[in-house]
Amino acid sequence: MNIRTKFLAVMVSLVLITGMTAILIGRTVSTSIIEEQVGNNLETTVQSRANHIGTVLGEYDQETALLSVESAFRDVVDESKNHTRSVWIANLRIDGAIQAHDAISGIEVMDKDGAVVVSGHADAKGDENASGLFRIENGKIFAINPSTSAFTGDDIIRVATPILVNGEFSGVIFVNFDAEKIFKIATDKTGLGDTGGIYILNRDGYMITPSRFIDDTPPKQDVDPAHFGGTSAAALYTNYRGVNVLRAYAPIPAMDWCLVAEIDEAEAFASVARLTTTMFSVFIGLLLLGILICIRVSRTIADPIVKLHRGTDEIMKGNLDYKVGTGTEDEVGELSRAFDAMTSDLKKSGRELAEYSKGLEKKVAERTAELDELLEEQKALLSTIPAFVYFKDRNGNYIAANKAFAD
Repeated sequence: MNIRTKFLAVMVSLVLITGMTAILIGRTVSTSIIEEQVGNNLETTVQSRANHIGTVLGEYDQETALLSVESAFRDVVDESKNHTRSVWIANLRIDGAIQAHDAISGIEVMDKDGAVVVSGHADAKGDENASGLFRIENGKIFAINPSTSAFTGDDIIRVATPILVNGEFSGVIFVNFDAEKIFKIATDKTGLGDTGGIYILNRDGYMITPSRFIDDTPPKQDVDPAHFGGTSAAALYTNYRGVNVLRAYAPIPAMDWCLVAEIDEAEAFASVARLTTTMFSVFIGLLLLGILICIRVSRTIADPIVKLHRGTDEIMKGNLDYKVGTGTEDEVGELSRAFDAMTSDLKKSGRELAEYSKGLEKKVAERTAELDELLEEQKALLSTIPAFVYFKDRNGNYIAANKAFAD
């Protein structure tokens, strides 16, 4: 693997690791922030709606309590009063109350034996049993669930209060309030987005308000009893549609209900998904830009080294005139210029050595000529000597002799 490839691989790996780490950290932090913000919004919404519903129910309870102490309704269950006259007066009062209050759709009074004494509906039956629709707590009677009026077909909330005559329990007054106001408060999806919903659950886990998403009766849901006693922080759940949602609870103590506000997880964290997509897009752009920059930078590093390597090959071939110097001011540029200086010095030394060699050859030739001349003179001198002159090596072999010895 050459230097350029190594450099590119290292830089791309660094960008990938840094970018992915930044994306993961950003996504985690964003998810936590969005979950907290959306959760706070759900908690605020559900608590506000629960308080509003509680206020409306309190008004219903107060209106029922005021009716229970009116003489028209106390007299109708007072055995000491004229029953016919009392019923006539009570019916007049019922008609007046229904006309005066849009939320009231019906009023009926039962005696202490459970028989309907007077009713705002002409076909009320005396054998109606209210035991399954109410609970008694601290001497007061509360409605448990909304029901459908047999006379109007509308959903109603029945609020009941005991009627006391001379301090003794003598009957119960039932006031049917239109549930539409409660349902409208509970199901208003303002601030809950496209998939958000808000609904009421009873203690058995059944939804008692209309669903935005299904027409059939929603299935029973598992609800922690603690949600009926206090608010809870928003958390992720799987709802009755099988969809993951972010959900918050708030109790409605007056009816022993639980108000639920939720929004689909996909919508709640849509901004995180968009942010992640944007971060990925930016990351891809930066990665491509980084690759281009790395290629450019790697060339500025690798090209001088490649040129230096090529110059080394040329010099090894004997081309001392080849220049590898670059104009860069980095270490590679300094090395290339030093290499050129070394080559120049080597060329100069070679030239001086060649000149010296030429001078040396001339001196050797002159010295050889002198030796040859001297040798000829010696030979001439020896030839004139009449005595025997000869030369032997250490082994006794003759190596030279004068003419007298040779003859």
